[in-house]
Amino acid sequence: MQVAMSHKVLCVLSPDKALDPEAEARSAQPLMPPCRRRASPASADPSAFPLSASVSGIALPLRLRLAIRFLFPLPLLPLFALAFSSASLPAPAGEPPPNGDPAADTDPDLAAAISLQRAFMKVAAEAAPYVVRISAILRPEPLSPGQRRVNEQFQPNRFENVSEGSGIIVGTGGEVLTNEHVVRGADKIMVELHDRRKFEGKVIGSDMHSDLAVLRITAGGLKPIPLGDSDEIRPGQWVIAVGNPFGLSNTVTVGVVSALNRSFFRGGGDTYYGNLIQTDAAVNRGNSGGALLDLRGRLIGVNTVIFSQTGAYQGVGFAIPVNTIRERLPSLREGREIQYGWLGVEPRDLTPDIAAAFNMRDLSGVFVARVVPDSPAERAGIRRGSVILSVNGKLMASYHDLIGAVEKCPVGREAELDIVAPDGARRKLKVKIGRRMSEVLLAAKPAAYAREEGGGVEEVEMPADRAAFRGMTIRAMDGDEKRRLGVASGLMVIGVKTGSPAARAGLYEGAVIDEIKHGALKAPAHLDDIKGFHAATAGAMGPVAVHTASDGYMVLDDEE
Repeated sequence: MQVAMSHKVLCVLSPDKALDPEAEARSAQPLMPPCRRRASPASADPSAFPLSASVSGIALPLRLRLAIRFLFPLPLLPLFALAFSSASLPAPAGEPPPNGDPAADTDPDLAAAISLQRAFMKVAAEAAPYVVRISAILRPEPLSPGQRRVNEQFQPNRFENVSEGSGIIVGTGGEVLTNEHVVRGADKIMVELHDRRKFEGKVIGSDMHSDLAVLRITAGGLKPIPLGDSDEIRPGQWVIAVGNPFGLSNTVTVGVVSALNRSFFRGGGDTYYGNLIQTDAAVNRGNSGGALLDLRGRLIGVNTVIFSQTGAYQGVGFAIPVNTIRERLPSLREGREIQYGWLGVEPRDLTPDIAAAFNMRDLSGVFVARVVPDSPAERAGIRRGSVILSVNGKLMASYHDLIGAVEKCPVGREAELDIVAPDGARRKLKVKIGRRMSEVLLAAKPAAYAREEGGGVEEVEMPADRAAFRGMTIRAMDGDEKRRLGVASGLMVIGVKTGSPAARAGLYEGAVIDEIKHGALKAPAHLDDIKGFHAATAGAMGPVAVHTASDGYMVLDDEE
């Protein structure tokens, strides 16, 4: 198709016909008012409209062309042709088509990306009313009279200590879910909604162990966020985080599920984060208690903690799964204490080194490094060096599996454990589950056992009754030391070489070793003197397990 331009008029021509000189001369005439000239059908010259004449490539019948010629003056015919064909003209270069997506109709990859973008935007818009901003004014720490006078004199207008976080509306009655650490120790809590309304919040239920709390505000017109199913999510799945990092309300970030079932202790063992969702969606300080959503806008987790060497986002964040929250939410709403089951063992993953030290061929189960005295495990007959294979029929693949399974057992009820005893015999035991308290979540390592008054063991002159083995130096203890430390027997570690197998195992000065086991020994050897230690370590090859009263079994490798 050719488009001929004149300073007078625009004409659209058929691409397969030459320009009629006479018609061109007529078309170049100046525009005239219709009243000055009106042609009749009888005077119309068919040569001005060849039979093949078309408008935008569409052939027009002769009668239609004559009717158009009769109804419109000649100077206006090109304008009619332009209007008739404007729908099929290409859009000017650089101007997007009506749908706003320049290449979406022809590029399937771009169309898919735009569709995903719309999904993100939809979730962000729908989730905004569910996520709130929380400001908790923390109660001041107790000050001595002297510190109080100094503060009054030099810091009379000291700023308040404020904890900033996020929350999620989970009930029509004003219930707001957040992290327990956001509101811990707060004197006053303010909750700001998406529409900028502010309400004072009251904690109606909290649980330090799971780091969850529920507040209540007296606001109307609230709708709870829809809950998803965290058991259905998979690594690589898109997720959207919504929260208030650094006080920036309703911040939306996008990422994927990086991993599942991340577990660790935090805060000296008071808080156990189990079965967490790991994500690379950007979360920072202030995101705690915020929402982690799937592409349908459903809550799949509560953003809680990050791993960082700087205190800011480094691509590793963790969220409490919504299914864990669903289990605890009824108790939190009612202000009831959440009780967790307790077994009374210090579990370790069963590694090849531990298996070699204890002559085990199978790596299934969880190794018992220590048994707490007078615990449910000890009363049921579980001994250190045992391997727990299952709890109530559920196989244990890691020590996190064991912690998670036991904490779900009802307190005071019996659980069935399938174990392998230290002598290799497989047994089924009934254990009456106890109640876990914060002080028995984990056995804390003492900084050192024997740093007593009078200088400490590191200053004692090394006598002949000492021994060195794989980077540690030990000595015998007399009766007074044993009574003071509360142990019946054992040898004290008085030195650990940096980078040695002993150091890698976690041994430290002041630890007391009372038992040793390796592949050449049929049973663990009891230790109480240096002579017995030399006999027990003679011929030791490969991993060697030593037992301490405070930390249970620790495995020393044979790589110096």
